Amino acid sequence: MLRGRIHSKTSQSAIAVLMAAMGMGFFLSHENIHASPVGEVEWKTEMLSHTYVAQNMWLHALFTPFEDGTVSFSSAYGEFTGSWAMIDEVICVYFDSGPLKGERCNTITPLGDNRFSLTDGVVIERVASGKAF
Repeated sequence: MLRGRIHSKTSQSAIAVLMAAMGMGFFLSHENIHASPVGEVEWKTEMLSHTYVAQNMWLHALFTPFEDGTVSFSSAYGEFTGSWAMIDEVICVYFDSGPLKGERCNTITPLGDNRFSLTDGVVIERVASGKAF
């Protein structure tokens, strides 16, 4: 009977710890859910000319947006140069060829620690210039 009580209390403790951890994970993963998207000033002063790793389920690449309106993109598919434009809080990137051929427009939301989320689900992270992946 004592073993059943210990097991029961252990199970209850384990469930409480698991629920607390799940709740903590929820809050940590959603800590910046209400963060304001990156605006034109922040884009130009803090994000341009830095290299980022972009990744989601099918993409892992390095990209660098430059002040002259160009963007370089390097992945297992090759190296490509495109262009970018920003209107209000929406950044649009255009490529003539490659895996991202065409135009894609997103807002960029800060996640903290030099990480950002794009509205299409891609997460980007600032890295040291030229860092290999």
